[in-house]
Amino acid sequence: MSGERPLVYWDACIFIAWLDREPRKDISREDLEYWARLFRDDKARLVTSAVTGLEILESRMERNREARDEFHRFMRPPRGSLHQISPPVLEMAYTLREHFASLPAPLGREKHPTLSTPDAIHLATAVLEEVDVFHTTDGGNPNRWGILDVPDLGFVGAPNLEIVLPKADRNIEMFGEDTGYEP
Repeated sequence: MSGERPLVYWDACIFIAWLDREPRKDISREDLEYWARLFRDDKARLVTSAVTGLEILESRMERNREARDEFHRFMRPPRGSLHQISPPVLEMAYTLREHFASLPAPLGREKHPTLSTPDAIHLATAVLEEVDVFHTTDGGNPNRWGILDVPDLGFVGAPNLEIVLPKADRNIEMFGEDTGYEP
C-alpha cells in the first residue's frame, strides 16, 4: 500500500457515529477524527454507498437532516466517492446474501444467518469498488449477523478485503510507514 492512497469504505454506522459526535464503547471519537483527517488531507480516499444517506436520515440522531448535509459535503470529490445502487451492485448484494444463506446452519440454529439488505449493498459496493479496508461496527452480536462476522470474500474475488473497526493505530499497517498522525 505504500505510495498509494488506500480506498477505505465507511459503513453507515461509522458515518452515524462520526456525525453524531457521541461517545461509543466500540470506537473512540479520536479514532473517527483520525480517519476523517486522513481523508481531508488526501492520505486516503473514502468510499460509501448512496444508501448511507438514507440510513443517516433514519438514524435516531436529533440532528439527522443537518448530519446528512454534512455527510454530502464531506463526500465531495476528491476526498470521497459516493456510489449509486446500480444493477451490478444489486446483483453482487444478491450473490452475497444467497451465499451466506446457503451455508450450513450453525449448531442450535435452523438456518445460517445472512446479511441484511443494506449490509449486503454496502459490502457489494465495497467489493465492486475494490476497496482495501471496510470500516464498520456492525457485527459480533449473537442475535444478529453483521459485516464484521463475514469470514471470507474470496468467493466474490475479494479475498484480501479487510473488515475492521476504524482504529487510529492501524496507520503503519495500512500505509507501510508512520503517517505522522496521532490519534
